[in-house]
Amino acid sequence: MFLKEIKVKNFRSLKDVSVLLDDQTVLIGENNSGKTALLDAVRFALSKTTGRNPYDEYDYYMDQNLSSPKESDGISVILRFEEKKAEEWDGYIMDTFGEAIQYMDDDDEKGSIILRSYSVYNKATGDFEYRTVFLNNQYEELPAKIQNKLYSFLKLIPVFYLQALRDIKETFSSKSALWGRFIKRASIPAESLKDIQEQIESLNKSIISGDENLSKLVEALDRIQKVLNFNGTDLVSINAMPLKSWDLLSRAQVVLNNGDNSFNLPLERHGQGTQSVTTILLFRAYIELLVKELESKEAAAILTLEEPEAHLHPQAVRALEKSLREIPCQKIITTHSPYFIQNMDLRNVRFMQKKRVFCSLGG
Repeated sequence: MFLKEIKVKNFRSLKDVSVLLDDQTVLIGENNSGKTALLDAVRFALSKTTGRNPYDEYDYYMDQNLSSPKESDGISVILRFEEKKAEEWDGYIMDTFGEAIQYMDDDDEKGSIILRSYSVYNKATGDFEYRTVFLNNQYEELPAKIQNKLYSFLKLIPVFYLQALRDIKETFSSKSALWGRFIKRASIPAESLKDIQEQIESLNKSIISGDENLSKLVEALDRIQKVLNFNGTDLVSINAMPLKSWDLLSRAQVVLNNGDNSFNLPLERHGQGTQSVTTILLFRAYIELLVKELESKEAAAILTLEEPEAHLHPQAVRALEKSLREIPCQKIITTHSPYFIQNMDLRNVRFMQKKRVFCSLGG
């Protein structure tokens, strides 16, 4: 499922923008030229949340003639997916979404599926109306029958966002969407689990018995049995380390050794550049895992990534660009680094520029 084109109207700084995409598209341009807005437009339009408007009042394009987002013409984000070769969608896509497949006037061989996400103020309801719909090749809404399959289509296009300021603690938290998923999927064979559990318990006892103070503390706490009249022996101990394998895995962390010493340091103790690259490579591993799990071979993820060059040496930036190209998904990337695009096909680069508006003061 290849995203060929984005058309955005009235979203933040993007008044009316159309961008053609490649497998890896890089957006360049000065600050506040709309690069991040374009990434967010893709994410919001492909949002799978039903009934909740992903746009807020600050997302509506405002010019000097408008006093409120309620007066805006509304946000419109059109995404056109296209076959990379004729008849590529024969099979599941054609059978499931055939009524949504359109053929454009300038290319009647490759099929397209067109989505429009829009949000506009409705005076009758006194609220902002939000919908995502399938369109025909004239960019008109298709009948309700095919609209019922919209959510099934969105499931084929998981979209991910890595922002410029990547929080390493959040990224490698057991609750995060990436690292947390790896941890939850970790599965120890049943025949090995009992042996591992016994080793953990033995190691914990060795740690406690090896320290005189900890041993005395256990003895002191053992008196709880007499106070509370518990039955049994050895009811109190100290877990110097998690005794259950799943608890142990939840505390797993990435450590690195830069080769200069014998210490493996936690990732958060390394430089920002190392942290940033590790986050991106974690995403690469996640995507490779996700691709195997998607319901259909036609499904494809989209990665939206801001400034992958952050905190990196120029040589590392060039190496990272090559690594990103190898991630098996479509990428839309923003950058300010000439080193990042140095070895790229310039046909994959899009330059975004502010449109200057000049006003005469009269007189």
